[in-house]
Amino acid sequence: MTLAFLAVLSGLALVDALNPFTIAAQAYLLGTPQPMRRSLAFLVGTYATYLAGGVVLLLGWSAFLVRVLPMLPDWLIPAGEALLGVGAFGFGVWSLRKAAAGTPFAPPSDLSVRATLGFAVASTVADLTSALPYFGAISQIADARLGDWASGLALYWYNLLYCAPLTALVVARASLSEEASALFFGRMRRAIDWAFGKLLPWLLILAGAGFVFDGICRLVS
Repeated sequence: MTLAFLAVLSGLALVDALNPFTIAAQAYLLGTPQPMRRSLAFLVGTYATYLAGGVVLLLGWSAFLVRVLPMLPDWLIPAGEALLGVGAFGFGVWSLRKAAAGTPFAPPSDLSVRATLGFAVASTVADLTSALPYFGAISQIADARLGDWASGLALYWYNLLYCAPLTALVVARASLSEEASALFFGRMRRAIDWAFGKLLPWLLILAGAGFVFDGICRLVS
């Protein structure tokens, strides 16, 4: 496990950590009654689910590299990339239209600790389906052939960085006074609302267009 490998893995994890939905959910929970219990439950549920998903993906990816990849035609992977780009582009356009229609982001307003855990698991499983940086990290770990222990440590490290914004929010909430917390998390929620409505759709559209362009270029070449 080299420094270059750790740098790439950490970079992917930090990009993945900028998940607006997860951060928004944690910021929201920290503004509700019993904020620490709920936010800690959300943090634990998110970490455990993302880590378990990584283990499943890593085992499946390793089998894919050894048994399935050599059997696939050369055009299939770039075609899949282009198709993924079309999906991301379409979802970005849909999100943009939804934001233009005035539909605000509205996380659940009344969750018990158990329900928060369930919400964390469900939302993280949904995130796994489109976690492109995580897929890239899994590919890097599988290609490096680190062995079971080192691969597990790499996944632990990735998930610690992925959950770093959630942990930072919990630490901030515990450190600030009630007045400062209300001001801080109020501004954060307004910023997240703006990002969901204005920024995220355009990022999805640009990323989707990039995937489509790269996939078509690879198909042509």
